Amino acid sequence: MPPPLTILGGQFKGLLGRGGTAEVARWSSDTSARQFACKYPLTDSPQDLDQFSKLARREWEIVGGWRFPGIVRLVSHGKDFEYLLMELCEGPSLDSLSRIPPASALIILSSITAALAAIHARGIVHCDIKPHNIFLPADWATSSQGEKLFYSRLSDFSLGRLLTEPESSRAGIGTVGYAAPETIRDGVTSVQSDLFSLGVVAWQLFAGCH
Repeated sequence: MPPPLTILGGQFKGLLGRGGTAEVARWSSDTSARQFACKYPLTDSPQDLDQFSKLARREWEIVGGWRFPGIVRLVSHGKDFEYLLMELCEGPSLDSLSRIPPASALIILSSITAALAAIHARGIVHCDIKPHNIFLPADWATSSQGEKLFYSRLSDFSLGRLLTEPESSRAGIGTVGYAAPETIRDGVTSVQSDLFSLGVVAWQLFAGCH
């Protein structure tokens, strides 16, 4: 039983995914027909709860409530950030797909670039751009075959920072396989380091390997 069930009420409709510190499940409200994704800690141990709430609070501080087609919207959170309620993405995350046709890859990359332009304009650095944090719409394959444009969505801003904040405000270092050299070497993040990570994702999309 997911930990926030007694707080949220409603119904949990099944597990959507699991990461290093959290699980994400489909959640349905008792008062409406809407469904969301609920992110909550893996266990109820004090250490896991503290780590999760720190990351959840950070993510909410950066993009909480912001509506933009290219990011996964955060809808609400628990009183002590024991869960995050998010917009439900029906499509797959990029890491779950094998090699993608070039025409589709170009559409995906253009949409990610648009999302990055939007967050950078708001003074936000994501700091963890990777396929696991990019979601596609459910009909992406049929849309891209007809060369119809669509938005991919960036998720998980928990390791990000505002450009006005010091590097010490970040809650973690990110994913080494996608991080820029200056991030790994000196702990420096910037608009440019996000673009480096996007370049790694682009290579992976076209080459079919990291």
